[in-house]
Amino acid sequence: ERAPIEKECRLRVDVMPRGDVVAMRFSSKGFPLSPMVIDALAGDRRPLGRSSEVGAALLVRYLLHRYSSRVTMEDAPAGEVGAHLVIELPSGDVPDAVDNDSG
Repeated sequence: ERAPIEKECRLRVDVMPRGDVVAMRFSSKGFPLSPMVIDALAGDRRPLGRSSEVGAALLVRYLLHRYSSRVTMEDAPAGEVGAHLVIELPSGDVPDAVDNDSG
């Protein structure tokens, strides 16, 4: 469901080093993050269906697992409400990364 055009909506992404990983914390204001996407990334359930949203969630899920990433839901920091989606990516070089510059 889309938010009314006059309503202010923001998606905030905070990038933070956490030891051997880099964490990206996603939080929204004015709209909810998609429960299907959260469940597909942070849960154990594979989304069903053939929509572009399901396809995008499956692609992101595949790439996160391929590069040994971890996805969790964490409580919002003090002064904020709800939970945030957090993706932890290995920091440094990834040996299996795709090199788009090679011919």
